[in-house]
Amino acid sequence: MELDQILFKKILGFYDKWKLSNGKEETALAVRLEAISPRLTLLARALTGRNVDILPAEKEGGWKDDAFYLPISFSKLPSPEQNLYFYLYRVVYLSIQSREQLNWNNKMEAQSLEIAQQKAAAAAPIILGFMQEEFPSVARFFYEVKPHFEAQYGDPKSRPETFWLYGKYMVNEGVTGPPVTANPNGEAEGTNPHSPTTEIASKPVEEVEVIAVDKKAQDDYMLTHNFEKVETAEEFSGIWRGFDGDDELAEHAEALNELNLKHLVRTDEQAHSVYRAEFRGSVKIAESEDADNGTTCVTYPEWDLSQKRYKHDYCKVFLSKIKGGDLTYAQKCLSENKKTLDGLRRKFAQIHQQRRMVRRMPDGENIDMDALVDWFADLRSGHTPSENIYNSTRKKDPNIALLFLLDLSLSTDSYADGNRVLDVEKQAVILFGEALNEYGVDFAVGGFCSQTRNRCTFHTLKDFGEGWIKGKQRLGSVEPQGYTRIGPALRHSKALIEAHPASQKWVVLLSDGKPNDYDRYEGQYGIADVRQALRELHERHISTYAVAVESVARYYLPQMFGQNHYNILSPRPVGAGAGAVVPTDKRAMKMEQVDHKNFFYPPGGILIWIIILVELVTFTAGIGAFVWQRSLNPGLFAAAQQNLSTSTGLVNTLVLLTSGFFMAEAVRLLKLGKATDSHRRMIAALVFGLAFLAIKGTEYAGKLSNGFDLGYNSFFTFYWLLTGFHFVHVVVGCVILADVETGASFWHLCDLIWLLLFPVLYLMK
Repeated sequence: MELDQILFKKILGFYDKWKLSNGKEETALAVRLEAISPRLTLLARALTGRNVDILPAEKEGGWKDDAFYLPISFSKLPSPEQNLYFYLYRVVYLSIQSREQLNWNNKMEAQSLEIAQQKAAAAAPIILGFMQEEFPSVARFFYEVKPHFEAQYGDPKSRPETFWLYGKYMVNEGVTGPPVTANPNGEAEGTNPHSPTTEIASKPVEEVEVIAVDKKAQDDYMLTHNFEKVETAEEFSGIWRGFDGDDELAEHAEALNELNLKHLVRTDEQAHSVYRAEFRGSVKIAESEDADNGTTCVTYPEWDLSQKRYKHDYCKVFLSKIKGGDLTYAQKCLSENKKTLDGLRRKFAQIHQQRRMVRRMPDGENIDMDALVDWFADLRSGHTPSENIYNSTRKKDPNIALLFLLDLSLSTDSYADGNRVLDVEKQAVILFGEALNEYGVDFAVGGFCSQTRNRCTFHTLKDFGEGWIKGKQRLGSVEPQGYTRIGPALRHSKALIEAHPASQKWVVLLSDGKPNDYDRYEGQYGIADVRQALRELHERHISTYAVAVESVARYYLPQMFGQNHYNILSPRPVGAGAGAVVPTDKRAMKMEQVDHKNFFYPPGGILIWIIILVELVTFTAGIGAFVWQRSLNPGLFAAAQQNLSTSTGLVNTLVLLTSGFFMAEAVRLLKLGKATDSHRRMIAALVFGLAFLAIKGTEYAGKLSNGFDLGYNSFFTFYWLLTGFHFVHVVVGCVILADVETGASFWHLCDLIWLLLFPVLYLMK
């Protein structure tokens, strides 16, 4: 901040402290909503029979949908007990108001704050009449405190503050469910993945409207103040302004409390800080207008989790066929992953060579007894018998149809182990498509993305019966766009594959596994819709399978697809062929099959090897200092060394090396796919590691009991520093063993360091 800003902030701070000291008496009377909100929530739900939430109000508050807005604190009455009873009165008052539906029902009726207060005051006699009949004690409280609010505060010209008793009219929008956090850097796709460094809660927000920014105005924006540095935050007036991206939220938190947060503008700019506001949003928040670009549109229902029913014709899916493209991308993929493609071909060849028994054939290896009985029956009844009385073993026809459904949303523009997720999806489909095409299996490829329910797009990359060359061309040209509304894409896939004559039908989804769209298609709502769409496919005897490339998918896919109907892939790092992907082992431990010859991805990852290098340098320096000090005081070091047990050190060496052997075996077995055996070896390594710690701990206890502590002499100073630091490393190694390759790399570091320490400390003369 500039000097003038700092001075102004200091003066404002002194003023706030003075104002706080003058209001101490009022603070002592105050009752805070936060402290009594749980009890008020129980009361409100008991009175209304609905899941009503108690939320903080900007001032007097009111009733809106399934939320009662109450003052964040209250101290207007002369005693804390009366201020507490005020909240109880307001809950009863709002429960009657909501029952009688005394509120605005649409935004067209809504007017200014003053009129909202007047409307609430005009409705008060109706509400108080019911209160007098049903809750007479609460009504008595109203008549007792009303004169207090009718008295004039301070300035004789000020109007009575009875609005505290009546609240204000608000607009019902038909929204139920938990409050929404207005966080422009939240989990929505398409935003910058960097996390905010500062987060501050805002003042209460009752009503929010999301304003669509004119894209042209954003693109045409130019700096309007260029004469001096201006730091401003202002209410949206329809004029686009740029974002500087600086994190100065904490410095301006007080000034931000003066802003009206009713109107919000969404931006995909990186957020360094978050000014968090909780509010009851509208179901139409940020909803796109209907697309009208001349393409074919079909509508599909969506499952409403809260109502347990369909929203019919709710989602609009626009059909698109990618044009153009070239074969360069596909040719490069096939060239770089030739080994993987050959493996797929061998698998398909094995399946293709499988044979099945075909009955009632004109010739074959065996007599079909059922056909023979029918032959005699026809002959005896005077009919001409069929000559098809043989069984024959023949190759299976590929009576199967597959539809690959690719997630084309912006979330697939992220990277996993140096590979873009969308590229892994595309290359996996190209490799499978090449093998399927060679063996005559009919398949289709589609891609999907969305921008709210009104703009779901289904891109046909290859249709059933269409040539594979065109499919490869189109696959190479698709790029990430939009969000991940999976339900409509699955329902359209069902419509496409259902008409296929094949007896076996499969829809294979390739995605990051997380349903997400701009208009609240996320969380349990999105998961429930996907699960319902999958049920619809299964009812039509269409099998489904999901393949995900992101590790976060393990939290979503089981809820949607169930066990054994999905897999999570770990792509090889850059340089190893992005299409060569392998499934992660979900039973015990995860180890990605990476190319360890690649310098930039050694076993366990480059980070652990940087740590290993630093630790080796540190220990080497420590051992070097020990040797140098020994050369200066050979007699002292030789005498002190006699207090160490060589046999104990040797036993510990054998124990630690045995542990390292079991760890190496665990890695080897896991690479062979023997996860259970690998897990057992890892447990053995852990047991020997703990044995090393136990032996070393016993040795330490003996040294301390004999007075050989860190300050005894130079030898024991080095002894405690070097072996103690190594002891800590072994403890860390025991903790990280579950990640097999990373743990193994670190464990062998511990072995190597001990092989250096043992001869230097215990044996060197």
